[in-house]
Amino acid sequence: MKAIRAIRDAAEGAARRRGVELLEVELLGEGARKVLRVTVDRESGVSIDDCAAVSRDLGAALDVEDLIVGRYVLEVTSAGLDRPLKDKKDYMRNVGKLIKIVTAVKVEGQNSLVGRLTSADDDYISLELAGGSVRLPYADISRARLEIEIK
Repeated sequence: MKAIRAIRDAAEGAARRRGVELLEVELLGEGARKVLRVTVDRESGVSIDDCAAVSRDLGAALDVEDLIVGRYVLEVTSAGLDRPLKDKKDYMRNVGKLIKIVTAVKVEGQNSLVGRLTSADDDYISLELAGGSVRLPYADISRARLEIEIK
């Protein structure tokens, strides 16, 4: 959709101006129940003030450009400590962190693994598990998310 591309471009500009990375833009619902959800992140973390600043900038841009027909609610949020890993870039950015993955095929007799992400490239990820390491193609991963670590 052309409108979604324009909304994403506006969100990208607002995020960049505030020093955060745009992860996701979702326009959910229809009619009077539309929600524009924008997810941002930064290596050092995202504060409430960061989200508020991106929301102000993006809200102003959307009002000027009139990209969404009718009423909507704008939500700007951080990805969270236990954020999902959705694409190769997410894996590459999070090398060294503890993750939990659910696989489409059994790995070492299990479909759910928790381990340290030791590498990620265009085709595979490597995990250090309690009993050794595994190398998995992205196609075998159903879903993945960061695990919260308390140090």
